[in-house]
Amino acid sequence: SGVQSSDVASDMLRGKHLKVLDLEWSPFASKDTTAPKGWTGLDIDLLDHFSWLLGFTYEVHDMGYPLTGETWTDLVVRAQTDGDL
Repeated sequence: SGVQSSDVASDMLRGKHLKVLDLEWSPFASKDTTAPKGWTGLDIDLLDHFSWLLGFTYEVHDMGYPLTGETWTDLVVRAQTDGDL
């Protein structure tokens, strides 16, 4: 809220700590207790790069899979208030 079209992402994110929701879906994201963030994969590689570039930190939380009868959209809507990204 309050975002203007002239706002710059690096200014908005610098110094912030984001809670990122992801799910295990190799090769995009997999839990890995030996990795610095506890996860590895293409999503994590991208997050590492953008966090370095834009100056924010993050932690990854498992958002799980759709419950019985849920669509992927339902899962995202249900999980959206639990994270920043």
